[in-house]
Amino acid sequence: MRTSILLTWLLCLLVFIGDLITPQNIAVPTLYVIVVFASLWSRNKRFVIAVMVLCTGLTIAGFFLSSQSVEEWKSIINRTFAIIAFWAIGLIGVNFLNSEENLQASYLRYQKALDQIFEGAQIIGYDWRYLYVNEAVAKQGHQTKENLLGRTMMEVYPNIEQTALFGVLKDCMQNRLPYLMENEFTYPDGTRGWFELSIQPVDEGLFILSNDITKRKYAEERFHLAVESAPYGIILSSSKGEITLVNSQVEKIFQYSRHELIGRSVEELVPESFRQKHFTYHREFFLNPRPRPMGVGRDLYACRKDGSEFPVEIGLVPIETHDEKIVMATILDITQRKQTEEELLRLNKELELRIFERTAHLNLTNEQLQNELLHRQQAEERNIRQNKMLSELHKITLDLLQQNSLEQLLNRVVEISSNFLDATYAGITLIEGDTLTVKAVTQNQIQLLGQKLSRNDAKLTWRAFDTRQTMVLKDYDTWEHRRKDYQGLVHHAVIDLPILNGDECLGVLALGREKPNYEFSEEQIQFGSLFASLTALIIINSQLRETLKQQSIHDSLTGLFNRRYMEETLIQEISRAVRNGHSLGIIMLDIDHFKNFNDTHGHVNGDSLLSELGKLLKTNIRTEDTACRYGGEEFLLIMPDVSLETVLRRAELLRESISELQIQADTFAGVTISLGIAMYPQHGTTMEFLIRSADKALYQAKQNGRNRVEVANSS
Repeated sequence: MRTSILLTWLLCLLVFIGDLITPQNIAVPTLYVIVVFASLWSRNKRFVIAVMVLCTGLTIAGFFLSSQSVEEWKSIINRTFAIIAFWAIGLIGVNFLNSEENLQASYLRYQKALDQIFEGAQIIGYDWRYLYVNEAVAKQGHQTKENLLGRTMMEVYPNIEQTALFGVLKDCMQNRLPYLMENEFTYPDGTRGWFELSIQPVDEGLFILSNDITKRKYAEERFHLAVESAPYGIILSSSKGEITLVNSQVEKIFQYSRHELIGRSVEELVPESFRQKHFTYHREFFLNPRPRPMGVGRDLYACRKDGSEFPVEIGLVPIETHDEKIVMATILDITQRKQTEEELLRLNKELELRIFERTAHLNLTNEQLQNELLHRQQAEERNIRQNKMLSELHKITLDLLQQNSLEQLLNRVVEISSNFLDATYAGITLIEGDTLTVKAVTQNQIQLLGQKLSRNDAKLTWRAFDTRQTMVLKDYDTWEHRRKDYQGLVHHAVIDLPILNGDECLGVLALGREKPNYEFSEEQIQFGSLFASLTALIIINSQLRETLKQQSIHDSLTGLFNRRYMEETLIQEISRAVRNGHSLGIIMLDIDHFKNFNDTHGHVNGDSLLSELGKLLKTNIRTEDTACRYGGEEFLLIMPDVSLETVLRRAELLRESISELQIQADTFAGVTISLGIAMYPQHGTTMEFLIRSADKALYQAKQNGRNRVEVANSS
């Protein structure tokens, strides 16, 4: 810019001198057009306008100062023409510069908007280089923006050319077609993640938006597992009636394979004579969606693959997702029950005929009829109770799918089991060490919640736990080992049911009644065992979720926290340091010549070295410190509320302790570490700058001979 300005002033001076020493004509003033062109090279609007004003003044001055060679009126016309010419060119140039500035401002706003969105945004060039990435993409890929920009996808992810994703990207790049997909991505460290990708061709190559859906995928897997383990058929269908999910029970009931059912209209499972009415019911249900339990309403029939019809009971639950409404149908084949009912009707007719034909045996026949009716009533009552039980189990299943806390689910089991089995009291105790702890109770014995029961405190409960068998008492109040803390609580009939997971007993579900001479029936005891089994399923599911959570934030080799947890923790600690006005220190370290160690001693010993270093870090930090594996042989320690001197002492202690590591009962001499220290706020006020400062300090330690500690330079 400075060169173009000097050139412009020089040209302006030369043209003016030429105008003074030559006779007046149109050629010399017109040369000011070249001066205006030269000023445009500076790309400075104010300078261009200043040059045009100066040229105008010099053109007018030249009229008065140069020698006359043409008539005065011709000279005026010539100079006027020259002024108009370079003003026209200058204004056009200024307008062009305005347009260029607006375009640049639009580009910057576009880039800033992409930097601030939650989704990952990236632009891939035709040579597969990263032309643009935002922070979200770097975080999703376990990378940094600096490591991505300017490098090809093959350099960052060496095996990506063998993946289906690269095939899709290549097809979109060549054919210039947009594409939407879900992709499972394997990171270089072996972990996996799911992403939703939107691929759009742009002038530079491909523009890709990515959204991390890993948690959603894991939730879907748990949901499918719960659906598959249900004891009855489950069908999920869209508002258009298209089947989207079935379990194995549906395959058994309808004799279709799962592949045949997915995408098929639910109307095809309805007998042809009922399809028109079913279409109307389906439409009305979605206009006013509300749950419908099994066994309520009209008689329902379904159609198997071979065309045979059979009676069913169907429960409906509307589910609203983020983009549509769907319905979950629970289906129970009641063919056997209907056959039993039809058989009873046939027997009734035969009985009536026998009554008519054999009046001599009227009393005996009446007695038989009363017995049959009693059995029918008992069967119906059992069916009603079973239907109610299935409905309640369905609600609990939905609670599990909604991932409620273990405490809420146990309280739900206590509430349902006490209501369903007509028990005044209900409670769940779980084993913790060598005691049973009360985890959930009905409201009328809330004072017992949290109690730890030894074997002398609750003999009946411990007997059920030890024997893995249901314990039944007709009158607990008169039992010699009645619990002392039941003072003021009347207990007569009592059952204690072990909560079993295979051969392992997790605890005991206890139910009691205050009404005398009201014992639990065999059927009620069986239902109680079912509630105990459901409790075991709830506990196992909760333990599985906790295990998955721990695995998601820990490195499997070293047992330290992983990089994702480190980033979240460091951001929180920086925020806490800002609020409290405290300092914060981080130590980044890695093993010197680790590649040579692997090549010399083997990867098994290399992994053992990393594992032992992880143990060393965990045992040599404060309770409030956080040790993380940053990647490869690099580790990072977060130390809140410390001084630089304390961090230096800790770093030196770690450096000296590395020589004492033993790997598979052997000590490998010469193993050293280098450490870099950065402090908040001296070396950075954000996570990125703080880590970058520590990394630079680590690099300096390497450059200065390794096996040493370096502190970052103040920014």
